[in-house]
Amino acid sequence: MKQNKQNQIIFFFPDIKTGGVEKNFFIISKYLTNFFKYIYLVTGQNKNSNISRKLNIIQTSAFWFLISRRFGFIICSIKLFLISFKLKNSVIFSFQGNFYAIIIAIILKKKIIIRSNLSPQSWHGSNLRFIAFKYLLSKADVIIVNSKDFSNQMKRIFKIKPTTIFNPVDIKTLKNYLVIRKKLIFIKIIQ
Repeated sequence: MKQNKQNQIIFFFPDIKTGGVEKNFFIISKYLTNFFKYIYLVTGQNKNSNISRKLNIIQTSAFWFLISRRFGFIICSIKLFLISFKLKNSVIFSFQGNFYAIIIAIILKKKIIIRSNLSPQSWHGSNLRFIAFKYLLSKADVIIVNSKDFSNQMKRIFKIKPTTIFNPVDIKTLKNYLVIRKKLIFIKIIQ
């Protein structure tokens, strides 16, 4: 992969916890530090030691998330808008709060990549909600999903063709797991 012309990427991940999406984010963001000169993360917290030190972190106060998660997302969205406005040649890569990020990308005429981790069936609340979601998703430059089934659902329900990229694997963690598993198997055999 060549270094990006835009050379600036802004990750949007307001509420980082400890799950599968977060693990993917840590691997992907670390990998992309090789291809972007300026990398930013807009988030509501910075407590996780897995976040690459090469990321410039734009953090909101955790206080806003104590009021409500949605309010925390709105404050992070304001921060995303401000940094995106300032960085003229940036790309937004959203891991969470995709609809907030897409709206900002539309307003600022930015390229946006979203990683969708919610089944399209969970977005079927009302007709108005469905139409709004379909419209916003159609404005994303790239939609990444992590399975063929999920991709097929997006095509069928929203008539949108996402890109399927399976979850990355951290080789170091996998090797450690295999070493531990081998030791456990050996212990069971000798007992």
